[in-house]
Amino acid sequence: MKLKKMIAGLTSAAIAACLLTGIPTESGFADGMAIEASAAAKDFVIEEMETDDGTLNVLVDYKGKGGDITIPAKVDWIGEEAFEDNTSVRSVTFPVTEKFPTDSAYVDEDAFAGCINLKKVVFEGNTSINASAFESCMNLESVTFKGGITDCIDEDAFAWCERLKTVKIASGTNNFIIGEGAFRCCYSLKSVTIPKTCSEIYSYAFLNCYSLQAVTIPSKTKLIGENIFGYCVMFDSKDKAVKTIEDDDDDVSMTTFTADGKKSGYSITYSTVDGNDYEYHYPGNSLYVGAKKYTPKQITLTVTKGSSAEKWAKKNSIKYTYAASSATTSSSDKKTRK
Repeated sequence: MKLKKMIAGLTSAAIAACLLTGIPTESGFADGMAIEASAAAKDFVIEEMETDDGTLNVLVDYKGKGGDITIPAKVDWIGEEAFEDNTSVRSVTFPVTEKFPTDSAYVDEDAFAGCINLKKVVFEGNTSINASAFESCMNLESVTFKGGITDCIDEDAFAWCERLKTVKIASGTNNFIIGEGAFRCCYSLKSVTIPKTCSEIYSYAFLNCYSLQAVTIPSKTKLIGENIFGYCVMFDSKDKAVKTIEDDDDDVSMTTFTADGKKSGYSITYSTVDGNDYEYHYPGNSLYVGAKKYTPKQITLTVTKGSSAEKWAKKNSIKYTYAASSATTSSSDKKTRK
């Protein structure tokens, strides 16, 4: 959709937030005036946002009782934090919008983050998902994109959705990216559809998806960065602190641990900055305490011979096999590589 076209400023290290062409900052709301809602949409607070290309209807808050909800078709945009930490919504359907007949509403940063009872999400038309939009929806089980993605599933969009099992993405007509950490730590994810319109997948996108055993990567999809698939060494209550360094000037406390209290050669650093606890780090990886209850499955990628995905799998020692559409290969090529 032209009004929502985003430009992703991407590097090998990280992905900048998706920016919107022709969309102003929050000051672009038309005096914050709410649109008169129909009787069926009184639970939704909708405001107008003026853009260079016209007026968009932005859903900025939800006042309803929850359950299974459908976003009003007049909504073009789900505003930042509109449903954040809502505990009453069980499922949400995004219909094709009235103004843009091929699209669903664009979902802004943290729009549904922390909706712990949300179980199902369906997009009837094309859409685009900004950073952390559904992060930490602990009980989310399925996500379906029926119309494809117009721009991106951005950084940490579905990160830490522990019970997410299936993600289905239709091919659509636009190329899009899967951003850094988009599905990281979706421990229960068993099935994900990567359509041919996915142009790039970035670092950590599917890191620590312990139940994901097989993914087919389209021939033109580029894998960029580290730890896109696979999992990291896990630590539990047996972790043993062996060294602590504190820097009073920066309010930083760093503690180094060894795995299971043994000198296994692995060490991690736990940081507290300004009173906030940050994730564990092992060089190049992110580690999460308590995830040992999940049994990691070794993943096998299905790739095309000579593709970016094949090169990435070889470089990162990830098992792979060739797609049936690949060119004729030698017996050594047909063998699943590790």
